Amino acid sequence: MARELGIDIAQVTPAGKSARILEDDVRRYAETSRPAIAKAASGDVRRRRVIAERLTQSIQTIAHFSLSVEIRADQLVSLRESLKGPVQQQTGLKLTVTDLLLTALGLAVRESPATRTVWADGSSQGIETIDIGLAVAAESGLVAPLIRNGGARGLADIARWRERDDGEVPQRPSCLN
Repeated sequence: MARELGIDIAQVTPAGKSARILEDDVRRYAETSRPAIAKAASGDVRRRRVIAERLTQSIQTIAHFSLSVEIRADQLVSLRESLKGPVQQQTGLKLTVTDLLLTALGLAVRESPATRTVWADGSSQGIETIDIGLAVAAESGLVAPLIRNGGARGLADIARWRERDDGEVPQRPSCLN
């Protein structure tokens, strides 16, 4: 935590009788030394810790695989070009390639039940809903807003969600319920 806040740990004095410096000691130092550090200590670090814990839990309980493929996206770009006018006219939303990819991902996972399983209680168990996280760069760091039940969402829902979360990402990762 001290490293994340740019605090020299040698400057922090432990509050208790032990010589160990605890998280509270770092917070107290941050509050008394620099107000900006105090703000980061209270919210940002706590939020990042929760994100890290959930990612760790996810990796431990859900099968993961990585796939890297180089593609030509000419047809995808052409599809976007042909849909962006009608979608914007009907919904007021600006259609992006990301919207098309997220929609396609939800459909592909929905069609492949084997990709929606977890190992629990000694056996593989299917998951009904398809939640999709999208990593978004924010001023405070990387966040991953969640599209709940993304496999059942239409293109307009996905685009609406992305436009809402574009740019200023809320302090808490938001989700489309």
